[in-house]
Amino acid sequence: MFIANRMKVRTGTKKWWVMLSDTARIAVSDSAILPAWYGKTPGVKVVSMATLKKSKEIGTLTARPGTLVKFQNKSAVYFVSAGRTLRPIVNGAVAEATFGSNWTKQITTLNPNQRNSYKIIENVTAANQIDINLAQSWPARLQ
Repeated sequence: MFIANRMKVRTGTKKWWVMLSDTARIAVSDSAILPAWYGKTPGVKVVSMATLKKSKEIGTLTARPGTLVKFQNKSAVYFVSAGRTLRPIVNGAVAEATFGSNWTKQITTLNPNQRNSYKIIENVTAANQIDINLAQSWPARLQ
């Protein structure tokens, strides 16, 4: 199911959802990931709890594959792969060779509570281990 160009919703609480239709929604694991999916200034519509309760929660939106993330108060930086998997980037030289000189500005910092939403797999030890174009061209799908 594609989620691009769907409505982002906030209810006045700290919880966010993406409405896929009038009857289906997905929870947003961390609002910090919204710009990777929807741009720097995503449009937000506030809906009532009654409207929200009419829809069924069918999953959780996590960090977009092809992006870089880290967790608050931790120094490790990860490349997000499909299937809610994270690949640790072994050092700054590999990150720069892969993502360019401004790689540190591309990192999304996530709440540490979100760590359990992901599986950590093999390290990225060389730039040629990631095809950035391929990773970022994956359809924006629920994982």
